[in-house]
Amino acid sequence: MNIARWSVTRPVAVTMRIAALVLLGAICLMRLPIDLLPRVDIPIVAVNTSWPNTPPEVMETQVTRPVEQAVSSVPGLYSVSSTSSLGSSFVRVTLDYGVDVDQAATDVLQAVQRASGQFPNDPTLNRPTVFKFDPSTQPILIYGVTGEKDLVKLRTLLKNDITPVIESAGGVAQVNISGGMERAIIVDVDPKKLEAFGIPITAVSNRIQEENTTRPGGIAQRGQREYTIRAEGYLRSVADLAAIPLTARDGRVIRLDQVASVRDAAQEQRVFLKLNGEEAAAFAVTKQAAANTVETARAVEAKIESLKKSYPNLKFTLAYEQAGFIEGSIDELKETAIIGGVLAILVITFFLRNLRSTLVVALSIPISIVSTFAIMYFGGFTLNTISLSGLALATGLIVDDAIVVLENIFRHMEGGKRKAADAAVSGTQEIMSAVVASTFTIMVVFLPLFLIKGQSGQTFTQFALVVIFSIGVSLLDAATVVPMLASRFVKEKEVEEVHHPEKIKSKISFFRWAGFRLNEMDHGYRRLLEGALKRRWLVLGGAVAATVITFPLVDLVGFETLPQTDSGDAQINMRL
Repeated sequence: MNIARWSVTRPVAVTMRIAALVLLGAICLMRLPIDLLPRVDIPIVAVNTSWPNTPPEVMETQVTRPVEQAVSSVPGLYSVSSTSSLGSSFVRVTLDYGVDVDQAATDVLQAVQRASGQFPNDPTLNRPTVFKFDPSTQPILIYGVTGEKDLVKLRTLLKNDITPVIESAGGVAQVNISGGMERAIIVDVDPKKLEAFGIPITAVSNRIQEENTTRPGGIAQRGQREYTIRAEGYLRSVADLAAIPLTARDGRVIRLDQVASVRDAAQEQRVFLKLNGEEAAAFAVTKQAAANTVETARAVEAKIESLKKSYPNLKFTLAYEQAGFIEGSIDELKETAIIGGVLAILVITFFLRNLRSTLVVALSIPISIVSTFAIMYFGGFTLNTISLSGLALATGLIVDDAIVVLENIFRHMEGGKRKAADAAVSGTQEIMSAVVASTFTIMVVFLPLFLIKGQSGQTFTQFALVVIFSIGVSLLDAATVVPMLASRFVKEKEVEEVHHPEKIKSKISFFRWAGFRLNEMDHGYRRLLEGALKRRWLVLGGAVAATVITFPLVDLVGFETLPQTDSGDAQINMRL
């Protein structure tokens, strides 16, 4: 099948194909989530256990070691590392790349549950938590809240009233509160009074748990109606807690307030948070894994504006924002890609010296770029710095096939004195095998990126796919769109003027000047090429010497996965 002849004789079909791809790409572009970097699945599962006020050596022997021994049998294990500190145990399970992290997290959870049976029987020892390491769990927004002097009231307000409003914003996964003071009902037990009444301290703890509960009471029927009965026993005030009966001695009921003082206070403040010198509380917003970072941040900002009206006494200050840095990076890349496209069109205009021919070639840039957004959307990609870098690189490669095909059409029109339609068919068909070979050669260069394992492989897979698909679309355009447009836009007279600038009668004198300059470049290149052919060994030796000289410079170049970035935020850690 002669695809060039089919394109020239069926312009409507070619135009509809272009319109369909561009429309699909434009729709997908509006739905693409925006993020700083591609999503990366890091094969790490962590186990965190809290045991307040326990020395590190006890955490190591009683908690960390049993967990390490339990998770060592998890399939696909690469390494296990741990950190034991005051009141905390953190075990990091690293897996081989390619292992299903979700299944591995389940296996680790089951192993930890078995190991927890070896833990000490202490009510202050919290249950271990197992979680996957996910870069998307990093906060995208951090707000500081001031305006309320009572830190207990401020944190309670954040926990009960403000956090639920923020979590209702689209794309929000979790809101974590820090700072302020956590409300607590403090029970100060007098050991001497307990000893006098013969009450052990565990009895006090057990009685509080027994009284502060709710239990099912069964089902009652009345006529044709059935009622569910529950015994509501939650404590509602400090007075209710103080009146809890502990035991009976000589016919007297011993209440909690007889052996302890009960007060509504706050937990010991271990974290101090200040904003612009004023004591404050803060909340950090984490987005859902598949959510758009920028849209989620805007949704949270809208909720903050409504909260400002509901709580005029509170002041919400944005302390950290990831969306602004992402938007700035994406906008700069978009601007760079646009500038690159414009410069490519200007260079094409300089060499072709014809606006019609430039339009034929330049159309391949927006068609290929916009069509690529479709594969990005259906492939689950995001609009990030890596994928946009691939598009920016592809902008210069996209026009290569179109220029080669158009130049060969020009040659057939000038040499064979053919009509534009015939030259479009014969010229495209003659050069198509070479164009396909060169395009696939460029595509093959990016295939090794798919063989990279680990975090780097996941990051640059999007880069490779974006470049390959955009170049593939440009090949399709060169085989169909270019001959179709050339058969209708390019005139025989314009082709003659391109090769003979002295015949240019255009009012644009730039084209005449560019034609003479290019002819001079052609003559200069011919003389340079003739000199190189006469001195083959000198040219070959110079090329080899230049290559060898560059080898020592390799050690002077640094190695890193991604270049360093400056988000404008600074963090200072001090150990006293």
